[in-house]
Parts: sequence; C-alpha cells; structure tokens
Amino acid sequence: MRIPHHVMFSVLVLFLVSSLLGSSLAAKLCSDGDKDGDSGCYRSRVLAAQRADRVKELPGQPPVKFRQYAGYVTVNETHGRALFYWFFEATHNPNKKPLLLWLNGGNSHPLIFFLFYVCVSRSVKTIG
Repeated sequence: MRIPHHVMFSVLVLFLVSSLLGSSLAAKLCSDGDKDGDSGCYRSRVLAAQRADRVKELPGQPPVKFRQYAGYVTVNETHGRALFYWFFEATHNPNKKPLLLWLNGGNSHPLIFFLFYVCVSRSVKTIG
C-alpha cells in the first residue's frame, strides 16, 4: 500500500513540532513554577506559539486546503542552534493520521530537496 506524500510529510513535521516545540519552547516561555502545566501556562503558551508559526499564505502559492506551520525550534540555546520545521497538516482527519519524522543526513541532502522531489517534481510539466 502506497502512502500519499501529503500524509507522509504531515506525519513527519507534526512529530517534530510536537516533540520539540512542546518540550523546549513552552518550558522556556513559562516561569519556573508553571513548567509542570498546573497553572495552564504551559498549554496556553504552546498554543500561542503554534498560532504565531501558522503560515496563512506564501508568495506565488495558490490557495491550499491544509494548514501549514513553519518556524525554528531551539535545540541548544547556549550555542544558538535551532532546527527549522515546516509542518503540513493532513487534509482529512489530521488528529487520526500517523506521524512520520524524516531526518536528513547533513548539508548535502536537506529536507527541502525531499519536499521538492516528492511534492513538486511529479506535478511539474515541461513547457515548450
């Protein structure tokens, strides 16, 4: 059975966003007493961060029927290191879809090339 590319990519980025954003960004935003989530700070700050990362439109992109989010997740604040993520939510029943995390091996194979190959190259037609 072949998994549609939009489902596979949704799963990838959702896992990355939920695991990294939930653990590092929310803990950083809340005061020390709120990190455990008892006061509701943790959840409300995470939701605010997700809303801030929502991509409503991109230059040249036609209207889409899915939600997308993009941003950076800090992985090492001391050294200023962060991971870029671009999450595409599944178009049907996103809360019930499985999640896939795709990690690439270094600078020679960035994730954006995978995205282009899977999502764009199959729909590009030669003109002329």
